[in-house]
Amino acid sequence: MAASQLHKPQLILEECINGKKYVAVEGGNFGKSLIGLKEEGYQPVYGEDNALLRMHRGNNFEDRALRVFSYIREGVIYFQREKCKVVRESPILESPTKATNAHRREQEFYPTPDQIEKALEESVDFLDTEIPTNRFNSDGITVFLFGQGNAKKAGEFGHFLRDVGITKLPTFALNQEYVDKRPRPFARQLWMGSRDTAWIYLNGGIGNKIWGYIKDLQLQKTVRGIRCINSGKQVA
Repeated sequence: MAASQLHKPQLILEECINGKKYVAVEGGNFGKSLIGLKEEGYQPVYGEDNALLRMHRGNNFEDRALRVFSYIREGVIYFQREKCKVVRESPILESPTKATNAHRREQEFYPTPDQIEKALEESVDFLDTEIPTNRFNSDGITVFLFGQGNAKKAGEFGHFLRDVGITKLPTFALNQEYVDKRPRPFARQLWMGSRDTAWIYLNGGIGNKIWGYIKDLQLQKTVRGIRCINSGKQVA
C-alpha cells in the first residue's frame, strides 16, 4: 500500500438520526480531514448536531462516539481590545489548508476583513466561563451553539446533561493579553468534547466542554461530518 494511502483520513460511521448520517474522520490533520469529508458528500457538524448525537446515544460509558472530542463548524474570532465572538460559520472552513499550515508554523490564521464581516453576520460574544446546564435556555452561548437561536432546543440539551450528572459546561477562551499582542483579528476553530476520561475520574461525571483556544489544526484530531442519507456518495 502506498504511503499516501496509509495516512489518508478514515471515515467511521457513528449513527443515523432523523434521516442524517454522522461520521467521524480520524487519522489526518484538520485540512485533510475536511477535504475527506467533502469528498464523501459530508459537511462538518454544527454544535447543535453534536448535541443531538450526544442525546441520541444516551449515557453509555463504553460508547466510543461519546468519548470522542471533535472540531465543529463554529469558530471564534479574537479581536484586539474587544470581546471575542463565536461565529456560526468559521472563516477557517474557507481556508482549512492555509489555517492548518499556519498552526504548523506556530502562527495564527488571520482571516480577511471580508471573511470576518461575513462571519460576524451570525455571532455572539464568547468568553472563558462556566455555564450551568439548567441555564442553557437563557445563556447566549449555549442558545447559539446548541439551539441555533432556539432556546427550547438548547434547554433540552441542558436538561439531558443535568439528568446524567453534568451541572455545568466550561468554555475556554484565550487570554486577552495574548490577543492584544497580535497584529490583527485571528480565528480559532471550536473543539467540543463529548466525554473526557480525565473529567470522569476527577468529577465522577461525564465531561462536556467547549474549547475556543485550540491551535493545533496540524495534529491528527477528529472532525465530525453529517449529510442527508439519500444525498451524495455512500461511505464504504
